[in-house]
Amino acid sequence: MQNKTLIIVIAVLLISNLVLLGVYFFGKEDKRKGSGKNEWSPVEYMAKEIGFDSTQKNQFRDLWETVNKKNREMYDSIRSNREALYRNMKLEPQPDSLIEEIATKMAGYEKQVSLNNYQHFRRVRAICNDTQQVKLDTVISRLAKRGKRR
Repeated sequence: MQNKTLIIVIAVLLISNLVLLGVYFFGKEDKRKGSGKNEWSPVEYMAKEIGFDSTQKNQFRDLWETVNKKNREMYDSIRSNREALYRNMKLEPQPDSLIEEIATKMAGYEKQVSLNNYQHFRRVRAICNDTQQVKLDTVISRLAKRGKRR
């Protein structure tokens, strides 16, 4: 009786694994890897979530490109300073004042990114009507709770 039950359980597990592999390998390509047309876009996401019309969508796209350009420069500066910071690991004795200076610069760049993002969302809020502002506030609070993706 126990051998029969064990064989049945193994057979069910084997069949379920084969079905799972079949779905994975022979399922639709666009669901697994995403097609080029459906890539995530912050402009499309915000337009959908908040309900922008075409004019607001274009304004948001301009605002997004502006803040993204500013922040990209800050992120490049953070990255180069982080590289400089870790290059000092092999130095003996450790240059504490230099390490502190680099870390302070990095913190200043992070502060500027936060301020850029804050001003960006203030400008976005200005192009929204009253009901859209409520939706925007909800989206911003979700983004703030989510944390940093990079």
